[in-house]
Amino acid sequence: MPKGSSDDISPYDSASFLEQITFGYGLPMMRMGASRPLQHTDLPAISERDSSALVVQRILDAWRMEVECHPSSPSLWRALYAAFRRKLWLSGFFALLESVFRVAQALLLKFFLQAMLVGDMARCYSFAGALVAACFFQAAIHHQLFFLT
Repeated sequence: MPKGSSDDISPYDSASFLEQITFGYGLPMMRMGASRPLQHTDLPAISERDSSALVVQRILDAWRMEVECHPSSPSLWRALYAAFRRKLWLSGFFALLESVFRVAQALLLKFFLQAMLVGDMARCYSFAGALVAACFFQAAIHHQLFFLT
């Protein structure tokens, strides 16, 4: 069987929590791609949670439930929401967090510049460190949100 077939375990599914949040599970494929052009047979299996069979089954189950609960007026939107409620709320939460860190970056930059104007180097270092941390968290959340959605 070619690599990437349905019998393979997805690197994401077998990755630790740390590897999932840092995308460490993709390093072997990146190393291979750095050494030679990747072929479709080099691609790993997709995550079980993203398999088309599982996604279709979730939608069909939600649609059946929707028809049972609202036989006279079933709604595809309600069924899709029911099927992906957790993912939608988690995506919304990450999007809100990313926005908070973006606003925090602007405010921290303002305070950093004000501290520079008055020459308070201790506050400059504090705000610079906080700005770096806010940038790091915003980037980490952005990448989690991108791969979640």
